[in-house]
Amino acid sequence: MSTFSHVAIGTEIILGQIVNTNSHWLSNEAQKLGLICRLQLACPDERSIMKETLTFAAQHSHIIFVTGGLGPTSDDFTREIISEVTQRPLVWSESAWNNLANYLTTRGQPLRESHRQECYIPEAATLFLNPIGTASGFALETSQNIWICLPGPPREIQVMWPHIQKYLETTVRQLKKMGYLSFLVFGLTESAVAELIEHELKSCLLTKGYRIHIPYIEFKLVFEESERSIAQDYMNKAQQRLKQKSIVIQNLDEVEENILQRYQSSLNSRIVFLNQTKHPLFTSIFRQRIKMIEWHNLSFEEIRPQPNTLYLSWLLNGVDGSNNNYELFINNHQSHDIIRVTSPLSQFHSLERKIKDLIERALLKLAGFDVMA
Repeated sequence: MSTFSHVAIGTEIILGQIVNTNSHWLSNEAQKLGLICRLQLACPDERSIMKETLTFAAQHSHIIFVTGGLGPTSDDFTREIISEVTQRPLVWSESAWNNLANYLTTRGQPLRESHRQECYIPEAATLFLNPIGTASGFALETSQNIWICLPGPPREIQVMWPHIQKYLETTVRQLKKMGYLSFLVFGLTESAVAELIEHELKSCLLTKGYRIHIPYIEFKLVFEESERSIAQDYMNKAQQRLKQKSIVIQNLDEVEENILQRYQSSLNSRIVFLNQTKHPLFTSIFRQRIKMIEWHNLSFEEIRPQPNTLYLSWLLNGVDGSNNNYELFINNHQSHDIIRVTSPLSQFHSLERKIKDLIERALLKLAGFDVMA
């Protein structure tokens, strides 16, 4: 399989002024194509360090993605360093210039002399026109490597990706698309999950992985698409083994979908969650967690109840610092039932982790899973 590295250019990354999200996104997309990541590197806008970093990446991978440093300012000289490393002279691209000029003029912005430097690319390079920015990307092949140079803004990379993917599929030999299967385990530690399923998977030659996704443990298999049926068999065995000891779900959305199906189908009701807690950490975590179910930062007394609507009020107790007991109460205003959920986590766990654990226990219980209160 072909290997790749990503080099992010930019002093602002090194100083921590921005987060390098491009490495995450590129790795995820490239691995879907069958490319294996070897390195993720970042370096400042310093010529000598850039050259050393790019040379190092080229020694350890076949394909090198380079992002950043293609703009119109004096600290944008990635194309010059690429020219030096690959020993390819820079040549003027009329296509890049026309694309840039059209982008600026249609937005009523002036063309400046400094923009011209964005239109030089290495000789014999393939151009990737940028529809939402001034700096286009390019790719070039050498005897040892394939270089793909792109502007830094994530949106610009992502909008150009279909053309880059087509280029890779045409250029890279023996490119095999990869598949990915995973599930989430609730109620066990990472080591406990591994201990339970490794015996079932001892003959598995696919790439296995574990990841803590509080309060879940994710287990995943990565494989070539031609091996999907084999991978699915192993996943089924692992899930059956784990279901004897814990709760296994495919993804977080499954829990919310089960809640919607369970209550809407049986009660023909719209579902609304009401947050009575007002604790900022609970509110933040809850807001991030719930996507499909309507949610309001209000109490039942503060709303005007609507017909055919199920209101579930959520109240978190125990976060005043007086003790380490944290409980969630969910009041069903239709049946007048109260669901009480407690967490077994100790005083050594953070408040964030305890709240996440409580929220998931409550959601799983609402979804019909057998969760200990």
